[in-house]
Amino acid sequence: DRMGVIGYRSRDGGQSFAWEGEFPVAGGYQFGYVFDGCASPDGKHYDLLIMSFPELRGGERAVHAVRTRDEGRTWSYVRHLNEEFDYQFNESSLLVHEGDYLIAAAF
Repeated sequence: DRMGVIGYRSRDGGQSFAWEGEFPVAGGYQFGYVFDGCASPDGKHYDLLIMSFPELRGGERAVHAVRTRDEGRTWSYVRHLNEEFDYQFNESSLLVHEGDYLIAAAF
């Protein structure tokens, strides 16, 4: 059985980590796998590529983008990337390149 993503946070530069709990549901999806994330070009938020699965809430295998503006305390849903690109990929990376976003996805 697949479980949702769980988190641990360090508040001392990585010397120790404490349980943060399950990654929150966003956009009606529970997530089961985390890909890359990066700070926005303006540094005002952090975006993350994350994957949902059929056996989790939302019931679909897909890649999504989520965002935090408060260092990961809360997350908002940005978009369903498989629908956005009309392409069924999963392995993917999110990068900032020359002030814009670049998503690389495997065929």
